[in-house]
Amino acid sequence: MKKGILNLLLLLLVDYCHAAILKWDGEAGDGQWVTSINWDLDRLPVPGDEVILDNAYINDDYTVFLPGGNNAVSLLSLIISPGSSQIITCILPSANTASPALILTGPGDVFVLNKGAVFRNASGAVLGTPVTVTTSGFFRINNGGHYIHQTTRGHTDYLVSRLSDAAGTEEGIFEFDVPGTASYTVSISNRVFGKLIFSASSSGSQRTYTGAGINPVTVRGGMEIRSNTVLSYGANTDSFHIGGDCLVQESGTFNIANGSNKAIIAIKGNLDNRGLITETGTSTGSGIVLNGTSRQSLLSTGDIAQEVKLTVNNPAGIRLLSPLLISYQLELIQGKLYTSSTDLLSLGADAICYGGSSLSFIEGPMKKIGNTGFDFPLGTGGIYAPIGIGNGGLNTDEFLAEYKRANPQSAPGLGNTCQVPIHHISYVEYWNLLRTAGNSSRKIKLAVSSSSFAYNLPALVVARADNGQWISEGGNTHAAGMPSPPYATGTFISDADIEEFGAFTLGSTIDQTQNPLPIKIESFTGRFNNGQSFLHWKTGVCPAAGLRFEVQRAGHDQLFGRLMDVYGNDTGCVYQFTDNYPEKGENYYRLKLTEVNGEISFSKTIVVSDKREPVSELRLSGIERDRLKVSVYSTPGNISFFIFDVSGRVVRLYNRRLFQPGEMFYLPLQELTKGIYLLTGVSGRERLSGICFLK
Repeated sequence: MKKGILNLLLLLLVDYCHAAILKWDGEAGDGQWVTSINWDLDRLPVPGDEVILDNAYINDDYTVFLPGGNNAVSLLSLIISPGSSQIITCILPSANTASPALILTGPGDVFVLNKGAVFRNASGAVLGTPVTVTTSGFFRINNGGHYIHQTTRGHTDYLVSRLSDAAGTEEGIFEFDVPGTASYTVSISNRVFGKLIFSASSSGSQRTYTGAGINPVTVRGGMEIRSNTVLSYGANTDSFHIGGDCLVQESGTFNIANGSNKAIIAIKGNLDNRGLITETGTSTGSGIVLNGTSRQSLLSTGDIAQEVKLTVNNPAGIRLLSPLLISYQLELIQGKLYTSSTDLLSLGADAICYGGSSLSFIEGPMKKIGNTGFDFPLGTGGIYAPIGIGNGGLNTDEFLAEYKRANPQSAPGLGNTCQVPIHHISYVEYWNLLRTAGNSSRKIKLAVSSSSFAYNLPALVVARADNGQWISEGGNTHAAGMPSPPYATGTFISDADIEEFGAFTLGSTIDQTQNPLPIKIESFTGRFNNGQSFLHWKTGVCPAAGLRFEVQRAGHDQLFGRLMDVYGNDTGCVYQFTDNYPEKGENYYRLKLTEVNGEISFSKTIVVSDKREPVSELRLSGIERDRLKVSVYSTPGNISFFIFDVSGRVVRLYNRRLFQPGEMFYLPLQELTKGIYLLTGVSGRERLSGICFLK
């Protein structure tokens, strides 16, 4: 009996010893896994144990080396969980030739790298997958964790295939840094990574990674291709999704398509290309799609070569942060591509652009190189306003175009004088079109949108600024666009090739009643002086005969009422009006503009403040049943009423609250004897005017 109990206790003791949680205490100071006193139980981990590398015993960064030789470690789980500011590194050294060398057999998340954890797999095995997670477990790289594959051995079965995509792993790093110079195949088909990095640090020279398969690849965080590194993608599916930023470092290469199938690289974050993005495949249509949901940026100090299409498909828009040359195709689907004179978009001689619309266009300048006709897909705000050039010249010619939503008549150096047959020009828009290389002449095509405010399309001509005046380059081939009553839309072309370039706008050969290109209030200001409000405004078209300006005023309630009508004249475009009786405090003014065709519009609203010290007053309404009825006109707030007798003595004090000017108050007088009294008061910092009354 005693012997049986003893055997049972021994079995329980063995189970306890062989199924424990071990933590690293680093007592030996040598960083070796196989030194027993480095573990808190002073024994080596054995199969069935759970190992945790954390900072429970060591407050600093540290590194743990797994055993070398043909030695394998089998555990239930391995969790590396540093403190908030520490880094813990675990290395499977190149001296280890076992395959597998680290086996994790438990269920659930059995291989976990938390923030600050680094696992470097530098196995020297000649075959197999050195780090293995069995089919019941998962390899979890939490945000801030980092796995480095620094071996030529496999990673597909029992490692990448077991990679967790749970929430909190979106920025967990899986890095390929494989030694050697031979091409290395990565398992990306139907894989879901957090952050993915391709590196050549261990190679010492250029390292190429290839990936293929029949299923998409998803990178939920960012992707980096580091210096001297090539990622060559040749999957049989066109879907490569990058949820974060994509960085191609200097001397790095992203070959987006190397086979017979097209590849689409969809990026939701920013694109930073300092190396080369190219394709070497036989299929067409491969490209980069920027399809985020918030504003993206595109920086390309490197090259985008061969037949790589760039697609803009982000309603929030894309900001160009460097000059960009597109040599193949630009596709515009949704959102604007924002450019500037320093971060200029250029399309090469053989490049094409398609898809420009009010949903997607270039806001800012862009350049086109070559001798073929081209429509610049320009615009601003919600207005799509392309300008086109015809064929001609040399393949090295360059034209720079930009759309301006502003009054060309007030732009410096352009002027508002029109030569016959132009009656007037637009007040709202113009284009700058410059020939920056070459000497070719081209025909010009202008677009008319509903925001051009034109009624009669055939009466429009191409107007060009020339030494302070606007001359006609003619207009023909007027093609109507989509109806947008009451305005006309469409396009038209200059009569002949144009030799001089600069500012262009819409010119009308008929008057404003038939083609308004309408009048605009260019400026509207006001000031208060000596008890009066002085208003000044300027129209965008001079003269402005036939117009009616209704001056309106409102108080804080913003309920506008008419003050006076001012009529346009034949001599100028500057007008003024004086309000002799403004209200105390803030006065709101606006202009109601009625054009000759009956169209009505409003100016902006301006505020003119009466800065005079407000005069608050009391108004006596009588005495009723021994109560003094008094109205108070003052700023709302607390009020103190004082009643003085003829000797100047305060005989009564009443505290009340005023909610609105003109409010009526009843002040008791029962205890006052018959006589003459003075009522006054204080409202905030204002003294109320006094009134005398007889009881």
